[in-house]
Amino acid sequence: MVYLKDVPSGAPLGYGAAFYTRRPSRIATVPVGYADGLSRALSNRGRAIVNDQYARIVGNISMDLTLLDVTDIPGVAVGDEIILIGKSESCAITAL
Repeated sequence: MVYLKDVPSGAPLGYGAAFYTRRPSRIATVPVGYADGLSRALSNRGRAIVNDQYARIVGNISMDLTLLDVTDIPGVAVGDEIILIGKSESCAITAL
């Protein structure tokens, strides 16, 4: 995770404002995008694992960046490991 930002309710996120926050939210930026092989089909529907909890992908996945809603995950900090495919102690994400 390379960046964290607190955004207000109604904030547009991603290419073409494909997602609007429904409440004040904490958004994490991950330096992985479709150029790295992350499918754009996961835009606004995929998940990642952050601190052993699921975080929703929000907005359209861009060429080099992906946004995650980490609002409900305590203790999130820049530099935290993000799992896109794999497992943590109590969560798992597998390729289809």
